[in-house]
Amino acid sequence: MVSQRVYWSLLIGIYLVLATLHYIALEPTSLYRQVIYGIVLITIMPLSYVTLQTILSIHYGKTGTKYDRVAFPDLPKVAVILGIYNDFTPHHFRETMINNPGFDYFLLSDSDLKHTETEQAFCHQYNVHHIHRENRRGKKAGAINDWAKTHLSGYSYFAPLDKDSVLGKDNIKQMLEYAESPSNRVYGAFQSKIKSLSGASVFSNLRSTIANLYLGQYPRNDARSLGEAIYWGHNALVRSEAFLGVGGQDENHLNEDISFTMRMRVAGWKVAYLTDVQSYEEQPGDLPSEIERLSRWMRGSYESSVLALLNVKRIGYGTCWLIALSGLLYFSAVLLCILLTLTAVNTVFSLGQLSTTQLSRVAVVILLVHTVGILYLGPIIPMKKNTRMVKVLGLLLLNTVISIPSMLRALLVTAKFVVSRKAPWSPTRNENVHRSFPESFIFALPEFVFGLFLLYSFSFGGVSTLLQFLLWIASFMVAPVAIYFSSRSSDNYFKKLLYE
Repeated sequence: MVSQRVYWSLLIGIYLVLATLHYIALEPTSLYRQVIYGIVLITIMPLSYVTLQTILSIHYGKTGTKYDRVAFPDLPKVAVILGIYNDFTPHHFRETMINNPGFDYFLLSDSDLKHTETEQAFCHQYNVHHIHRENRRGKKAGAINDWAKTHLSGYSYFAPLDKDSVLGKDNIKQMLEYAESPSNRVYGAFQSKIKSLSGASVFSNLRSTIANLYLGQYPRNDARSLGEAIYWGHNALVRSEAFLGVGGQDENHLNEDISFTMRMRVAGWKVAYLTDVQSYEEQPGDLPSEIERLSRWMRGSYESSVLALLNVKRIGYGTCWLIALSGLLYFSAVLLCILLTLTAVNTVFSLGQLSTTQLSRVAVVILLVHTVGILYLGPIIPMKKNTRMVKVLGLLLLNTVISIPSMLRALLVTAKFVVSRKAPWSPTRNENVHRSFPESFIFALPEFVFGLFLLYSFSFGGVSTLLQFLLWIASFMVAPVAIYFSSRSSDNYFKKLLYE
């Protein structure tokens, strides 16, 4: 078991080592070099975190989190709620109901009237309570609060879902066995381990495979070391007493789940992360949907990170770090994009007496490690005897090429957030939109133009410089192709490659 003291000592030690190595490489004596080094100091914070996760994943192996658990003859009353807005997918909800019988199910609809007839027909067929609001005050948080005012008093717990959530066999009963243990009274929410399902598109399958490589281990490592976890707003069990004790959901915060986590911590409640309760969700079906989701998450994460830092003493250092880390990861992607741009400009103008070789060495190392190196080595090292490793590494590289263009969108989203200071809520995503190539090219025009800029700039450094940055140049320039093919149906070979 790694203690909190060991966790923080390792994290700080790794950061200082990386900071020193980059200081030696950059020699930040001029103002320009100091700016570059300042960017590096921020980007290596999440890099230090994922390096720590590598160590923790090796240390913990395949062991899970440990909480007391009790068996009981009579199930407490639990409501399962799903909030939707023109995006109801019946097969997900139906699967959850089949896997978890004996509970009350509610469909909280903010949908337009043209969608409600289908929703009502489903609810009538499967004995689900359908609640439709005439207004969308507070969005998802408002829908849950309105439901709670009328119905929560009759339930000891409730289980919120997302549109693509699927709870596994007896997941609710399993979470109740933890929640009902007297030793777990301090926990206001019990978060299940979420696994990504295979999807109908190549992109969805790829992202699911990548997510499953590391998302199950990082939260496990943090929960075991720090004793802290994050409530993700779905595929969880929430104690009604905790919900009412903090005054419900925050309707003014884009990430109502993260806000709820912070408010619970202030009130003395914690979140348990249950590694042996496995539920499911799907990944976006195409790259534009991923970019839309990224934009929404980034805006909400920036808000949450600032709020967490302002209330660090009230919520604790562990919870503050886990919440602020998400905003830091997104902001790091923005800074990496800026660093890449500065490297390209330096190639043309030789700013700050910093050679292209020096700067490219720093940029390439940071970008590669962030994208395909340590970020994924955490879960891979314990799997070193896996015969699929070469295939997995190939998929990681493919994922990198596809995902890099989202860095530019991250920069644009951040700029909008800084200017407007608002984070508009966008609840739906249009998955598997089969765009023509001209439509894909128009959508990815910013990425393509940025790729041309990189190609032009790095050409001043000669063939060697172009080769060093070829991955990044190619990724931006082939973004239209990635979008064109990303939502295409996944063939049997690709599914076999991923899941056999």
